[in-house]
Amino acid sequence: MSDYVIVCRSLTYAQRGVRVLTMAGFSGNIRRTPSEIAKEGCSYSIFLRKADIGYAVYLLRRSGIEPRKVYKYSNGGSLEEVTL
Repeated sequence: MSDYVIVCRSLTYAQRGVRVLTMAGFSGNIRRTPSEIAKEGCSYSIFLRKADIGYAVYLLRRSGIEPRKVYKYSNGGSLEEVTL
């Protein structure tokens, strides 16, 4: 299971974002955004494990990729929004 979910505005942005993060040493993958947080129909997200999420979001923003939202899985398995 992933620790963080970074919601992207499109599949293309998610692909660009995962490339940026992989080059920086992060381990992530792209999947459809979980239905419980997908507010605007289908979207795609970057799923990261045990990451410095602040630095990951910084790298994305520096590359012109603005995450829509960032969520963290709680111990109970639910998703909680992270503000950065």
